Amino acid sequence: MKKDEKFRDIPYQRMDSEEIQRKIDDFAEQIAQAEDYETVKRVLMEHQELQKEVGENQTLAMIRMYQDSTDKYYEEEFVEQSRQEALRDSKKLNQALISSKFAENINQEFGPEFLRGLDRDNKLFAEGKELQAREQELTARYQQLKAGLRFEFQGKSLSEGELRPYRENTDRNVRRACIQAMYQGYLAKREEFAEILDELIKLRREIAKANGFDSYLDYMNLEKGRREYGERELAAFRRQIKEEALPLRKVLVQRQKERLGLENLTIYDNTLVFPDGNPKPAGDLKKLYEAARTMYHGLGEEIGRFYDDMLDHELLDAEFSRNKITGLGFCTSLNRTGVPFVFANSNGTMADVSVLTHEVGHAYQAYCSMKKQPLTEYYWMANDLVEIPSKTMELFAYPYAEEFFGADAEKFLFMHRHDIIEDMLFYTMTDEYEGWLYEHPEASLEERCETYNKKFQEFHPDVDISEFAEEIRQGAMMFSNMGIFMFPKYLISYVLSEMCALEFQERMEQDPGQAWEDYQKFCETGASLGYGQLMKQSHLHPAYEEGAAARALKGIKEWLLEEVR
Repeated sequence: MKKDEKFRDIPYQRMDSEEIQRKIDDFAEQIAQAEDYETVKRVLMEHQELQKEVGENQTLAMIRMYQDSTDKYYEEEFVEQSRQEALRDSKKLNQALISSKFAENINQEFGPEFLRGLDRDNKLFAEGKELQAREQELTARYQQLKAGLRFEFQGKSLSEGELRPYRENTDRNVRRACIQAMYQGYLAKREEFAEILDELIKLRREIAKANGFDSYLDYMNLEKGRREYGERELAAFRRQIKEEALPLRKVLVQRQKERLGLENLTIYDNTLVFPDGNPKPAGDLKKLYEAARTMYHGLGEEIGRFYDDMLDHELLDAEFSRNKITGLGFCTSLNRTGVPFVFANSNGTMADVSVLTHEVGHAYQAYCSMKKQPLTEYYWMANDLVEIPSKTMELFAYPYAEEFFGADAEKFLFMHRHDIIEDMLFYTMTDEYEGWLYEHPEASLEERCETYNKKFQEFHPDVDISEFAEEIRQGAMMFSNMGIFMFPKYLISYVLSEMCALEFQERMEQDPGQAWEDYQKFCETGASLGYGQLMKQSHLHPAYEEGAAARALKGIKEWLLEEVR
Protein backbone atom coordinates (compact mmCIF):
# COMPACT_ATOMS: atom_id res chain seq x y z
CA MET A 1 0.00 0.00 0.00
CA LYS A 2 1.05 3.60 -0.53
CA LYS A 3 2.52 5.38 2.48
CA ASP A 4 -0.59 7.34 3.46
CA GLU A 5 -3.21 4.87 2.19
CA LYS A 6 -5.67 3.42 4.70
CA PHE A 7 -7.93 0.38 4.56
CA ARG A 8 -10.97 2.61 4.22
CA ASP A 9 -9.49 4.06 1.02
CA ILE A 10 -9.47 0.71 -0.82
CA PRO A 11 -12.30 0.87 -3.36
CA TYR A 12 -14.95 -1.83 -3.61
CA GLN A 13 -16.48 -2.92 -6.90
CA ARG A 14 -18.94 -5.68 -7.68
CA MET A 15 -17.60 -7.52 -10.70
CA ASP A 16 -19.57 -8.96 -13.59
CA SER A 17 -19.98 -12.66 -12.81
CA GLU A 18 -20.71 -13.62 -16.42
CA GLU A 19 -17.57 -11.83 -17.59
CA ILE A 20 -15.50 -13.61 -14.94
CA GLN A 21 -16.83 -16.99 -16.10
CA ARG A 22 -16.15 -16.10 -19.74
CA LYS A 23 -12.53 -15.28 -18.89
CA ILE A 24 -12.10 -18.53 -16.93
CA ASP A 25 -13.47 -20.55 -19.84
CA ASP A 26 -11.17 -18.68 -22.24
CA PHE A 27 -8.18 -19.41 -20.00
CA ALA A 28 -9.12 -23.11 -20.06
CA GLU A 29 -9.23 -23.12 -23.85
CA GLN A 30 -5.86 -21.36 -24.13
CA ILE A 31 -4.24 -23.85 -21.74
CA ALA A 32 -5.70 -26.81 -23.62
CA GLN A 33 -4.36 -25.54 -26.95
CA ALA A 34 -1.00 -24.27 -25.68
CA GLU A 35 2.00 -25.44 -27.68
CA ASP A 36 4.63 -24.27 -25.22
CA TYR A 37 5.07 -23.80 -21.49
CA GLU A 38 5.52 -20.04 -21.81
CA THR A 39 1.90 -19.78 -22.99
CA VAL A 40 0.68 -21.93 -20.12
CA LYS A 41 2.56 -19.82 -17.59
CA ARG A 42 1.32 -16.54 -19.11
CA VAL A 43 -2.31 -17.68 -18.94
CA LEU A 44 -1.80 -19.02 -15.41
CA MET A 45 -0.47 -15.64 -14.28
CA GLU A 46 -3.37 -13.83 -15.97
CA HIS A 47 -5.75 -16.06 -14.06
CA GLN A 48 -3.85 -15.26 -10.86
CA GLU A 49 -4.48 -11.55 -11.41
CA LEU A 50 -8.18 -12.19 -12.04
CA GLN A 51 -8.39 -14.24 -8.83
CA LYS A 52 -6.75 -11.45 -6.87
CA GLU A 53 -9.20 -8.86 -8.16
CA VAL A 54 -12.29 -11.01 -7.68
CA GLY A 55 -11.17 -12.24 -4.27
CA GLU A 56 -10.30 -8.80 -2.96
CA ASN A 57 -13.70 -7.34 -3.80
CA GLN A 58 -15.47 -10.25 -2.13
CA THR A 59 -13.22 -9.92 0.91
CA LEU A 60 -13.89 -6.18 1.17
CA ALA A 61 -17.63 -6.86 1.18
CA MET A 62 -17.18 -9.51 3.89
CA ILE A 63 -15.03 -7.30 6.15
CA ARG A 64 -17.35 -4.31 5.88
CA MET A 65 -20.36 -6.54 6.54
CA TYR A 66 -18.71 -7.94 9.69
CA GLN A 67 -17.72 -4.45 10.82
CA ASP A 68 -21.37 -3.38 10.75
CA SER A 69 -24.07 -6.02 10.70
CA THR A 70 -26.68 -3.30 10.11
CA ASP A 71 -25.11 -2.31 6.77
CA LYS A 72 -27.54 -3.91 4.33
CA TYR A 73 -25.55 -2.87 1.26
CA TYR A 74 -22.47 -4.90 2.15
CA GLU A 75 -24.57 -7.72 3.54
CA GLU A 76 -26.34 -8.04 0.18
CA GLU A 77 -23.07 -7.63 -1.71
CA PHE A 78 -21.34 -10.35 0.28
CA VAL A 79 -24.24 -12.79 0.03
CA GLU A 80 -24.51 -12.25 -3.71
CA GLN A 81 -20.76 -12.49 -4.30
CA SER A 82 -20.57 -15.66 -2.20
CA ARG A 83 -23.43 -17.11 -4.21
CA GLN A 84 -21.73 -16.26 -7.48
CA GLU A 85 -18.45 -17.72 -6.25
CA ALA A 86 -20.20 -20.98 -5.41
CA LEU A 87 -21.81 -21.07 -8.86
CA ARG A 88 -18.58 -20.26 -10.70
CA ASP A 89 -17.20 -23.23 -12.61
CA SER A 90 -13.42 -23.67 -12.75
CA LYS A 91 -13.50 -27.40 -13.43
CA LYS A 92 -12.45 -27.06 -17.09
CA LEU A 93 -9.58 -24.72 -16.26
CA ASN A 94 -8.40 -26.91 -13.41
CA GLN A 95 -8.55 -30.00 -15.58
CA ALA A 96 -6.75 -28.27 -18.45
CA LEU A 97 -3.87 -27.46 -16.11
CA ILE A 98 -3.84 -30.91 -14.48
CA SER A 99 -3.84 -32.76 -17.82
CA SER A 100 -1.61 -30.30 -19.68
CA LYS A 101 1.39 -31.81 -21.42
CA PHE A 102 3.32 -29.14 -19.53
CA ALA A 103 2.08 -30.26 -16.10
CA GLU A 104 5.58 -31.39 -15.14
CA ASN A 105 6.89 -27.92 -15.98
CA ILE A 106 4.29 -26.46 -13.63
CA ASN A 107 5.37 -28.89 -10.91
CA GLN A 108 9.03 -28.06 -11.41
CA GLU A 109 8.47 -24.32 -11.18
CA PHE A 110 5.74 -24.13 -8.54
CA GLY A 111 5.85 -27.49 -6.75
CA PRO A 112 3.28 -30.31 -6.93
CA GLU A 113 0.90 -28.90 -4.29
CA PHE A 114 -0.64 -26.48 -6.80
CA LEU A 115 -1.97 -29.12 -9.17
CA ARG A 116 -2.87 -31.39 -6.26
CA GLY A 117 -4.97 -28.55 -4.91
CA LEU A 118 -6.77 -28.10 -8.22
CA ASP A 119 -7.50 -31.82 -8.36
CA ARG A 120 -8.90 -31.65 -4.83
CA ASP A 121 -11.11 -28.69 -5.80
CA ASN A 122 -12.50 -30.62 -8.75
CA LYS A 123 -13.38 -33.49 -6.43
CA LEU A 124 -15.06 -31.17 -3.93
CA PHE A 125 -16.79 -28.41 -5.87
CA ALA A 126 -17.42 -29.59 -9.42
CA GLU A 127 -21.03 -30.61 -8.80
CA GLY A 128 -23.93 -29.35 -6.69
CA LYS A 129 -23.26 -25.68 -7.46
CA GLU A 130 -26.76 -24.51 -6.52
CA LEU A 131 -26.51 -26.43 -3.24
CA GLN A 132 -23.18 -24.76 -2.45
CA ALA A 133 -24.66 -21.36 -3.22
CA ARG A 134 -27.54 -22.06 -0.86
CA GLU A 135 -25.11 -23.12 1.87
CA GLN A 136 -23.39 -19.73 1.56
CA GLU A 137 -26.74 -17.99 1.94
CA LEU A 138 -27.59 -19.99 5.06
CA THR A 139 -24.28 -19.38 6.82
CA ALA A 140 -24.59 -15.66 6.09
CA ARG A 141 -28.13 -15.78 7.48
CA TYR A 142 -26.87 -17.42 10.67
CA GLN A 143 -24.15 -14.86 11.26
CA GLN A 144 -26.55 -11.97 10.64
CA LEU A 145 -29.11 -13.52 12.99
CA LYS A 146 -26.44 -14.02 15.66
CA ALA A 147 -24.96 -10.54 15.20
CA GLY A 148 -28.41 -8.96 15.44
CA LEU A 149 -29.39 -10.62 18.72
CA ARG A 150 -30.24 -8.25 21.57
CA PHE A 151 -30.39 -9.39 25.18
CA GLU A 152 -32.49 -7.81 27.93
CA PHE A 153 -30.21 -7.33 30.93
CA GLN A 154 -30.37 -4.93 33.87
CA GLY A 155 -32.98 -2.81 32.12
CA LYS A 156 -30.94 -2.45 28.94
CA SER A 157 -30.96 -4.09 25.54
CA LEU A 158 -27.40 -5.31 24.92
CA SER A 159 -25.59 -6.91 22.02
CA GLU A 160 -23.83 -10.18 22.72
CA GLY A 161 -20.51 -8.33 22.73
CA GLU A 162 -21.81 -5.98 25.42
CA LEU A 163 -23.27 -8.83 27.45
CA ARG A 164 -20.35 -11.25 27.41
CA PRO A 165 -18.09 -9.48 29.97
CA TYR A 166 -20.80 -9.96 32.61
CA ARG A 167 -20.17 -13.71 32.39
CA GLU A 168 -16.92 -13.04 34.29
CA ASN A 169 -18.45 -10.72 36.91
CA THR A 170 -17.35 -11.47 40.48
CA ASP A 171 -20.99 -11.23 41.66
CA ARG A 172 -22.56 -14.66 41.26
CA ASN A 173 -26.05 -13.21 40.87
CA VAL A 174 -24.86 -11.05 37.97
CA ARG A 175 -23.30 -14.08 36.28
CA ARG A 176 -26.51 -16.04 36.73
CA ALA A 177 -28.61 -13.21 35.30
CA CYS A 178 -26.18 -12.87 32.38
CA ILE A 179 -26.50 -16.54 31.40
CA GLN A 180 -30.27 -16.34 31.79
CA ALA A 181 -30.45 -13.31 29.49
CA MET A 182 -28.15 -14.97 26.95
CA TYR A 183 -30.15 -18.19 26.84
CA GLN A 184 -33.45 -16.32 26.59
CA GLY A 185 -32.08 -14.26 23.72
CA TYR A 186 -31.09 -17.35 21.75
CA LEU A 187 -34.34 -19.15 22.49
CA ALA A 188 -36.34 -16.15 21.27
CA LYS A 189 -34.99 -17.06 17.82
CA ARG A 190 -35.16 -20.83 18.40
CA GLU A 191 -37.24 -21.67 15.35
CA GLU A 192 -34.99 -19.69 13.01
CA PHE A 193 -31.79 -21.24 14.35
CA ALA A 194 -33.32 -24.72 14.19
CA GLU A 195 -34.50 -24.20 10.61
CA ILE A 196 -31.05 -23.04 9.48
CA LEU A 197 -29.31 -25.98 11.13
CA ASP A 198 -31.72 -28.53 9.72
CA GLU A 199 -31.31 -27.26 6.17
CA LEU A 200 -27.53 -26.97 6.51
CA ILE A 201 -27.16 -30.59 7.63
CA LYS A 202 -29.20 -31.91 4.73
CA LEU A 203 -27.63 -29.56 2.18
CA ARG A 204 -24.10 -30.46 3.18
CA ARG A 205 -24.76 -34.16 2.87
CA GLU A 206 -26.28 -33.56 -0.57
CA ILE A 207 -23.22 -31.57 -1.64
CA ALA A 208 -20.95 -34.43 -0.59
CA LYS A 209 -23.14 -36.97 -2.38
CA ALA A 210 -23.28 -34.86 -5.56
CA ASN A 211 -19.48 -34.91 -5.67
CA GLY A 212 -19.23 -38.69 -5.20
CA PHE A 213 -18.73 -38.97 -1.42
CA ASP A 214 -20.70 -41.41 0.71
CA SER A 215 -19.75 -39.51 3.89
CA TYR A 216 -19.93 -35.78 4.55
CA LEU A 217 -17.19 -36.24 7.15
CA ASP A 218 -14.84 -37.66 4.51
CA TYR A 219 -15.82 -34.82 2.19
CA MET A 220 -15.01 -32.17 4.79
CA ASN A 221 -11.77 -33.80 5.89
CA LEU A 222 -10.56 -33.57 2.30
CA GLU A 223 -11.83 -29.99 2.10
CA LYS A 224 -9.79 -29.22 5.21
CA GLY A 225 -6.67 -30.60 3.52
CA ARG A 226 -6.46 -33.81 5.55
CA ARG A 227 -4.95 -35.76 2.71
CA GLU A 228 -2.60 -37.90 4.80
CA TYR A 229 -5.11 -38.71 7.55
CA GLY A 230 -8.86 -38.78 8.05
CA GLU A 231 -11.74 -39.67 10.34
CA ARG A 232 -10.03 -42.73 11.79
CA GLU A 233 -7.00 -40.72 12.88
CA LEU A 234 -9.21 -37.90 14.17
CA ALA A 235 -11.21 -40.35 16.28
CA ALA A 236 -7.98 -41.65 17.80
CA PHE A 237 -6.81 -38.08 18.39
CA ARG A 238 -10.06 -37.17 20.14
CA ARG A 239 -9.53 -40.17 22.41
CA GLN A 240 -6.02 -38.92 23.24
CA ILE A 241 -7.36 -35.50 24.18
CA LYS A 242 -9.99 -36.97 26.47
CA GLU A 243 -7.45 -39.25 28.15
CA GLU A 244 -4.91 -36.47 28.70
CA ALA A 245 -7.04 -33.37 29.27
CA LEU A 246 -10.06 -34.63 31.22
CA PRO A 247 -8.12 -35.79 34.32
CA LEU A 248 -6.21 -32.49 34.35
CA ARG A 249 -9.42 -30.52 34.03
CA LYS A 250 -10.88 -32.41 37.00
CA VAL A 251 -8.02 -31.16 39.20
CA LEU A 252 -8.34 -27.62 37.83
CA VAL A 253 -12.08 -27.53 38.49
CA GLN A 254 -11.61 -28.77 42.06
CA ARG A 255 -9.10 -26.00 42.76
CA GLN A 256 -11.37 -23.49 41.02
CA LYS A 257 -14.26 -24.44 43.33
CA GLU A 258 -11.98 -24.08 46.35
CA ARG A 259 -10.80 -20.64 45.23
CA LEU A 260 -14.36 -19.47 44.59
CA GLY A 261 -15.71 -21.05 47.78
CA LEU A 262 -18.29 -23.16 45.92
CA GLU A 263 -19.53 -26.69 46.44
CA ASN A 264 -20.74 -26.93 42.84
CA LEU A 265 -19.35 -25.21 39.77
CA THR A 266 -22.39 -24.20 37.74
CA ILE A 267 -22.64 -23.23 34.10
CA TYR A 268 -22.44 -19.57 35.15
CA ASP A 269 -19.44 -20.09 37.46
CA ASN A 270 -17.32 -21.90 34.90
CA THR A 271 -16.02 -18.69 33.31
CA LEU A 272 -14.76 -17.10 36.56
CA VAL A 273 -11.33 -18.47 37.49
CA PHE A 274 -10.29 -16.05 40.26
CA PRO A 275 -12.56 -14.79 43.07
CA ASP A 276 -11.28 -11.21 42.72
CA GLY A 277 -11.84 -11.27 38.97
CA ASN A 278 -10.20 -12.67 35.88
CA PRO A 279 -7.17 -10.86 34.45
CA LYS A 280 -7.93 -7.74 32.42
CA PRO A 281 -5.71 -5.84 30.02
CA ALA A 282 -3.84 -2.99 31.68
CA GLY A 283 -5.44 -0.16 29.78
CA ASP A 284 -7.61 0.60 26.80
CA LEU A 285 -7.26 -0.66 23.24
CA LYS A 286 -4.59 1.95 22.43
CA LYS A 287 -2.51 0.63 25.33
CA LEU A 288 -3.08 -2.92 24.11
CA TYR A 289 -1.83 -1.95 20.64
CA GLU A 290 1.30 -0.42 22.18
CA ALA A 291 1.95 -3.51 24.32
CA ALA A 292 1.70 -5.60 21.16
CA ARG A 293 4.15 -3.23 19.46
CA THR A 294 6.67 -3.89 22.23
CA MET A 295 6.15 -7.64 21.81
CA TYR A 296 6.55 -7.72 18.05
CA HIS A 297 9.60 -5.48 18.01
CA GLY A 298 11.03 -7.75 20.69
CA LEU A 299 10.48 -10.82 18.53
CA GLY A 300 12.29 -9.45 15.48
CA GLU A 301 12.94 -6.47 13.24
CA GLU A 302 10.81 -7.70 10.34
CA ILE A 303 7.73 -8.62 12.36
CA GLY A 304 8.03 -5.34 14.28
CA ARG A 305 8.06 -3.34 11.05
CA PHE A 306 5.17 -5.45 9.73
CA TYR A 307 3.06 -4.71 12.82
CA ASP A 308 3.77 -0.98 12.53
CA ASP A 309 2.56 -1.07 8.93
CA MET A 310 -0.64 -2.87 9.97
CA LEU A 311 -1.44 -0.03 12.38
CA ASP A 312 -0.36 2.74 10.02
CA HIS A 313 -2.62 1.50 7.23
CA GLU A 314 -5.54 0.65 9.59
CA LEU A 315 -5.37 -3.02 8.67
CA LEU A 316 -6.15 -4.00 12.25
CA ASP A 317 -9.68 -3.29 13.48
CA ALA A 318 -10.23 -4.46 17.06
CA GLU A 319 -12.42 -1.55 18.17
CA PHE A 320 -15.56 -2.55 20.04
CA SER A 321 -18.88 -2.12 18.24
CA ARG A 322 -22.27 -3.47 19.25
CA ASN A 323 -22.98 -3.95 15.54
CA LYS A 324 -19.99 -6.21 14.94
CA ILE A 325 -20.42 -9.97 15.01
CA THR A 326 -19.43 -11.31 18.45
CA GLY A 327 -17.34 -14.34 19.37
CA LEU A 328 -15.38 -14.17 16.14
CA GLY A 329 -11.98 -12.74 15.38
CA PHE A 330 -10.42 -13.43 12.01
CA CYS A 331 -7.64 -12.58 9.63
CA THR A 332 -8.06 -12.47 5.89
CA SER A 333 -6.02 -11.09 3.02
CA LEU A 334 -6.51 -8.50 0.30
CA ASN A 335 -4.53 -10.26 -2.39
CA ARG A 336 -4.68 -7.54 -5.04
CA THR A 337 -3.40 -4.95 -2.57
CA GLY A 338 -1.04 -7.52 -1.08
CA VAL A 339 -1.84 -7.09 2.62
CA PRO A 340 -3.57 -9.04 5.42
CA PHE A 341 -6.43 -7.62 7.49
CA VAL A 342 -7.30 -8.41 11.13
CA PHE A 343 -10.80 -8.15 12.60
CA ALA A 344 -11.76 -8.39 16.29
CA ASN A 345 -14.36 -6.95 18.65
CA SER A 346 -12.67 -6.05 21.92
CA ASN A 347 -14.69 -6.04 25.12
CA GLY A 348 -12.15 -5.36 27.87
CA THR A 349 -11.53 -8.99 28.84
CA MET A 350 -8.44 -11.17 28.67
CA ALA A 351 -9.67 -12.50 25.35
CA ASP A 352 -8.79 -9.16 23.73
CA VAL A 353 -5.09 -9.99 24.08
CA SER A 354 -5.43 -13.63 23.02
CA VAL A 355 -7.50 -12.72 19.96
CA LEU A 356 -5.15 -9.92 18.94
CA THR A 357 -1.97 -12.00 19.21
CA HIS A 358 -3.70 -14.98 17.56
CA GLU A 359 -4.93 -12.99 14.57
CA VAL A 360 -1.66 -11.10 14.12
CA GLY A 361 -0.03 -14.54 13.99
CA HIS A 362 -2.30 -15.33 11.05
CA ALA A 363 -1.54 -11.95 9.51
CA TYR A 364 2.22 -12.41 9.74
CA GLN A 365 1.96 -15.84 8.11
CA ALA A 366 -0.11 -14.36 5.28
CA TYR A 367 2.34 -11.48 4.87
CA CYS A 368 5.32 -13.85 4.71
CA SER A 369 3.60 -16.17 2.24
CA MET A 370 2.43 -13.32 0.00
CA LYS A 371 5.98 -12.01 -0.06
CA LYS A 372 7.62 -15.37 -0.81
CA GLN A 373 5.06 -17.43 -2.75
CA PRO A 374 4.21 -16.85 -6.44
CA LEU A 375 0.65 -18.27 -6.37
CA THR A 376 -2.43 -17.15 -4.43
CA GLU A 377 -3.17 -20.82 -3.75
CA TYR A 378 -0.04 -20.89 -1.58
CA TYR A 379 -0.90 -17.84 0.55
CA TRP A 380 -3.06 -19.74 3.05
CA MET A 381 -2.41 -23.25 4.33
CA ALA A 382 -4.85 -26.04 5.10
CA ASN A 383 -6.75 -25.47 8.35
CA ASP A 384 -4.70 -27.87 10.48
CA LEU A 385 -1.57 -25.95 9.46
CA VAL A 386 -2.84 -22.39 9.23
CA GLU A 387 -3.80 -22.32 12.92
CA ILE A 388 -0.26 -23.21 14.02
CA PRO A 389 1.31 -19.74 13.50
CA SER A 390 -1.64 -18.09 15.28
CA LYS A 391 -1.77 -20.50 18.21
CA THR A 392 2.00 -20.25 18.55
CA MET A 393 1.88 -16.43 18.59
CA GLU A 394 -0.47 -16.55 21.59
CA LEU A 395 2.20 -18.49 23.47
CA PHE A 396 5.01 -16.21 22.30
CA ALA A 397 3.16 -13.45 24.20
CA TYR A 398 3.96 -15.03 27.60
CA PRO A 399 7.26 -13.14 28.16
CA TYR A 400 5.36 -9.90 27.52
CA ALA A 401 2.54 -10.59 29.98
CA GLU A 402 3.36 -7.54 32.10
CA GLU A 403 3.18 -5.29 29.05
CA PHE A 404 -0.35 -6.49 28.38
CA PHE A 405 -1.69 -7.07 31.90
CA GLY A 406 0.45 -5.17 34.41
CA ALA A 407 -0.35 -6.46 37.90
CA ASP A 408 -2.56 -9.20 36.42
CA ALA A 409 0.32 -10.77 34.48
CA GLU A 410 0.62 -13.88 36.67
CA LYS A 411 -3.13 -14.41 36.59
CA PHE A 412 -3.01 -14.22 32.79
CA LEU A 413 -0.21 -16.78 32.56
CA PHE A 414 -2.26 -19.21 34.62
CA MET A 415 -5.62 -18.54 32.99
CA HIS A 416 -4.34 -18.75 29.42
CA ARG A 417 -2.95 -22.22 30.10
CA HIS A 418 -6.15 -23.11 31.95
CA ASP A 419 -8.16 -21.97 28.90
CA ILE A 420 -6.02 -24.06 26.55
CA ILE A 421 -7.31 -27.16 28.34
CA GLU A 422 -10.89 -25.81 28.35
CA ASP A 423 -10.76 -24.97 24.65
CA MET A 424 -9.24 -28.30 23.70
CA LEU A 425 -12.09 -30.16 25.33
CA PHE A 426 -14.78 -27.89 23.90
CA TYR A 427 -13.43 -28.07 20.35
CA THR A 428 -12.94 -31.84 20.60
CA MET A 429 -16.48 -32.19 21.90
CA THR A 430 -17.81 -30.13 18.98
CA ASP A 431 -15.95 -32.27 16.46
CA GLU A 432 -17.34 -35.45 18.01
CA TYR A 433 -20.83 -33.97 18.03
CA GLU A 434 -20.57 -32.97 14.37
CA GLY A 435 -19.78 -36.57 13.53
CA TRP A 436 -23.06 -37.59 15.17
CA LEU A 437 -25.00 -34.77 13.45
CA TYR A 438 -24.04 -35.79 9.93
CA GLU A 439 -24.46 -39.49 10.62
CA HIS A 440 -28.01 -38.83 11.89
CA PRO A 441 -29.42 -36.28 9.42
CA GLU A 442 -33.04 -37.17 10.15
CA ALA A 443 -32.73 -36.56 13.90
CA SER A 444 -35.31 -34.21 15.40
CA LEU A 445 -34.38 -30.91 17.00
CA GLU A 446 -35.01 -32.46 20.39
CA GLU A 447 -32.61 -35.32 19.63
CA ARG A 448 -29.97 -32.88 18.39
CA CYS A 449 -30.24 -30.80 21.55
CA GLU A 450 -30.25 -33.85 23.81
CA THR A 451 -27.14 -35.30 22.15
CA TYR A 452 -25.34 -31.95 22.32
CA ASN A 453 -26.09 -31.71 26.02
CA LYS A 454 -24.86 -35.28 26.65
CA LYS A 455 -21.64 -34.48 24.81
CA PHE A 456 -21.19 -31.30 26.81
CA GLN A 457 -21.60 -33.18 30.07
CA GLU A 458 -19.25 -35.94 28.91
CA PHE A 459 -16.51 -33.37 28.30
CA HIS A 460 -17.46 -31.14 31.27
CA PRO A 461 -18.56 -33.65 33.93
CA ASP A 462 -17.87 -31.27 36.83
CA VAL A 463 -20.07 -28.42 35.57
CA ASP A 464 -23.55 -28.33 37.07
CA ILE A 465 -26.07 -27.38 34.36
CA SER A 466 -29.21 -28.30 36.34
CA GLU A 467 -30.38 -24.75 37.01
CA PHE A 468 -30.69 -24.03 33.28
CA ALA A 469 -31.40 -27.59 32.18
CA GLU A 470 -34.63 -26.63 30.40
CA GLU A 471 -33.06 -23.79 28.39
CA ILE A 472 -30.14 -26.01 27.45
CA ARG A 473 -32.52 -28.83 26.54
CA GLN A 474 -34.24 -26.46 24.13
CA GLY A 475 -30.95 -25.65 22.39
CA ALA A 476 -29.80 -22.35 23.92
CA MET A 477 -26.22 -23.59 24.28
CA MET A 478 -26.06 -25.40 20.94
CA PHE A 479 -27.38 -22.45 18.92
CA SER A 480 -24.53 -20.25 20.19
CA ASN A 481 -21.87 -22.67 18.90
CA MET A 482 -20.82 -20.86 15.75
CA GLY A 483 -18.57 -23.69 14.59
CA ILE A 484 -21.50 -26.07 14.04
CA PHE A 485 -23.29 -23.62 11.78
CA MET A 486 -20.48 -21.79 9.98
CA PHE A 487 -17.30 -23.88 10.18
CA PRO A 488 -18.04 -27.64 10.13
CA LYS A 489 -15.04 -29.87 10.94
CA TYR A 490 -12.88 -26.79 11.57
CA LEU A 491 -12.74 -26.47 15.36
CA ILE A 492 -10.66 -29.64 15.74
CA SER A 493 -7.98 -27.80 13.73
CA TYR A 494 -7.38 -25.59 16.77
CA VAL A 495 -6.66 -28.65 18.91
CA LEU A 496 -4.37 -30.26 16.35
CA SER A 497 -2.56 -26.95 15.94
CA GLU A 498 -2.16 -26.46 19.68
CA MET A 499 -0.01 -29.61 19.78
CA CYS A 500 2.48 -27.99 17.42
CA ALA A 501 2.21 -24.56 19.04
CA LEU A 502 3.19 -26.04 22.40
CA GLU A 503 6.19 -27.66 20.72
CA PHE A 504 7.19 -24.31 19.23
CA GLN A 505 6.88 -22.63 22.63
CA GLU A 506 9.04 -25.25 24.34
CA ARG A 507 11.70 -24.83 21.67
CA MET A 508 11.45 -21.03 21.94
CA GLU A 509 12.38 -21.34 25.61
CA GLN A 510 15.28 -23.70 24.87
CA ASP A 511 16.71 -22.18 21.67
CA PRO A 512 14.87 -18.97 20.69
CA GLY A 513 17.06 -18.28 17.64
CA GLN A 514 16.42 -21.64 15.99
CA ALA A 515 12.76 -21.71 17.03
CA TRP A 516 12.11 -18.29 15.50
CA GLU A 517 13.99 -19.25 12.34
CA ASP A 518 11.78 -22.36 11.97
CA TYR A 519 8.65 -20.30 12.71
CA GLN A 520 9.62 -17.71 10.11
CA LYS A 521 10.26 -20.39 7.49
CA PHE A 522 6.96 -22.07 8.38
CA CYS A 523 5.15 -18.81 7.65
CA GLU A 524 7.02 -18.22 4.40
CA THR A 525 6.34 -21.73 3.09
CA GLY A 526 2.57 -21.26 3.10
CA ALA A 527 0.72 -24.02 1.30
CA SER A 528 3.60 -24.96 -0.99
CA LEU A 529 4.23 -28.10 1.10
CA GLY A 530 1.85 -30.78 2.37
CA TYR A 531 1.25 -31.50 6.05
CA GLY A 532 3.92 -34.16 6.54
CA GLN A 533 6.57 -32.26 4.59
CA LEU A 534 5.96 -29.04 6.51
CA MET A 535 6.09 -30.88 9.84
CA LYS A 536 9.45 -32.35 8.87
CA GLN A 537 10.84 -29.02 7.64
CA SER A 538 9.74 -27.29 10.84
CA HIS A 539 11.04 -30.04 13.17
CA LEU A 540 7.54 -30.68 14.53
CA HIS A 541 5.67 -33.90 15.20
CA PRO A 542 2.45 -34.66 13.29
CA ALA A 543 -0.30 -33.69 15.71
CA TYR A 544 -2.52 -36.71 15.11
CA GLU A 545 0.07 -39.44 15.67
CA GLU A 546 -0.23 -41.73 18.70
CA GLY A 547 1.27 -40.16 21.81
CA ALA A 548 1.17 -36.60 20.40
CA ALA A 549 -1.22 -35.26 23.06
CA ALA A 550 0.76 -36.69 25.98
CA ARG A 551 4.01 -35.32 24.57
CA ALA A 552 2.64 -31.84 23.78
CA LEU A 553 0.73 -31.44 27.05
CA LYS A 554 3.49 -32.68 29.35
CA GLY A 555 4.92 -29.22 30.04
CA ILE A 556 1.62 -27.40 30.47
CA LYS A 557 0.29 -30.14 32.77
CA GLU A 558 3.36 -29.92 34.99
CA TRP A 559 3.13 -26.12 35.11
CA LEU A 560 -0.60 -26.05 35.91
CA LEU A 561 -0.43 -28.78 38.54
CA GLU A 562 2.44 -26.98 40.24
CA GLU A 563 0.43 -23.76 40.28
CA VAL A 564 -2.73 -25.28 41.75
CA ARG A 565 -1.03 -27.04 44.69
